[in-house]
Amino acid sequence: MTEQVDTGGEQRRGEYSVKDIPWLVSDMFHSLGLRTSLPNEWSTLGTGYERARAYWRLRVGRKIGEKLGLKVRLTLQEKERLQSLREFDRQFLHPERLEVSVGELGVQSAEFVRVRIEKIAGKPENSDKPPVYLVPAFSGDRYGVLSLVRELSLAGYTVYCLDYPESHSGRTTDEFADGVQRSLQDLRSERQMEPHTSWFKAGLAEAAGREGSRKFMVMGYSAGGPIVRELAVDPDLVGKVEAWVALSPASCVEQTVGELTRGFWGEIRPWLMTGKFYADQGVVLGPRGEAAEQEKRRRGDMKDAKKGIKSISGALALKVCAVSGAWEKALADPQARFIVQSGSGDGFTKTGEALGLLGSSPGTTVLDWRGWTHLSPLLEARKLVEMIEKIRIEDKKKRYFRI
Repeated sequence: MTEQVDTGGEQRRGEYSVKDIPWLVSDMFHSLGLRTSLPNEWSTLGTGYERARAYWRLRVGRKIGEKLGLKVRLTLQEKERLQSLREFDRQFLHPERLEVSVGELGVQSAEFVRVRIEKIAGKPENSDKPPVYLVPAFSGDRYGVLSLVRELSLAGYTVYCLDYPESHSGRTTDEFADGVQRSLQDLRSERQMEPHTSWFKAGLAEAAGREGSRKFMVMGYSAGGPIVRELAVDPDLVGKVEAWVALSPASCVEQTVGELTRGFWGEIRPWLMTGKFYADQGVVLGPRGEAAEQEKRRRGDMKDAKKGIKSISGALALKVCAVSGAWEKALADPQARFIVQSGSGDGFTKTGEALGLLGSSPGTTVLDWRGWTHLSPLLEARKLVEMIEKIRIEDKKKRYFRI
């Protein structure tokens, strides 16, 4: 695909590379910003989509009911879910800004959100559910994993999610970009994803400080998978995490950036043709121009704006094409467990080819979902959350599931 792309002031032509993907997708989502009928009421498109479906069924049902002399209403369960979705949007769309000092690399910042739907999480049957800390995908923000945040919170979990410092909401320093570049010297290290691992470790510490002594479930999607694995082998986190979860994890198969890029477009093309794509991603219906302001803030601390995009995201592309040394290293906490989900149809990070590696460490449970693609954890988030809950509670000793 060839067209003009805005790269911060200059127009360039050419085939998109994988390092462009987070920016292209995020720009596309933000460019769809529109006012809702109520200017002060923002919503994610996923919520709007579900609400529209519910009220469409209600209108159709009422027309049929009038002819049959019946009254048709939303069920109590439907009403409660719609109310919960409204509360989810209220919290999800009002994050705070977290600033973290990453040693000599300086202070980075990005948006940090906590979602807890009290009507659900406060129920007695949900009292034993651990808080969840979610690491998004490749240079991304919480909008890219919105469906996971939504379904986890609707299942009664308290969910924390921190954006990458190089994402649209973030601000990075030149030193951070240089640190990412230096880490390329050893692509197969057990700390392959530094300094991002330290960034997300600091976010976990912030979340843990708010939850007291409660143990967490730490979850990462795609490039978040190897970051979660590196945190799982960190001795500093012993006793603080109940379960680690890697969904469609990257850095488990050797491949070239070209193969990675082709795999991405091969997966996303059919998905783009369905309305569900837009519903499951975090398109925010708000005022136009928000993305430009976020971009301005993000670049505020950098002498060279292009350096942050190309150095950080470009380096991450190389990392996810190499096998992380953390997969073969034992968990730091033998009492914790590691759940890894793979899909036989994953053409992007090719997790179906790495089942032996992903399940090689003691304490690991592999969830092998036949036919699932790299994007399935987002499209089928509700089903995934239900399965992880089943594994976490009922099947603590079983090491392999094939569905």
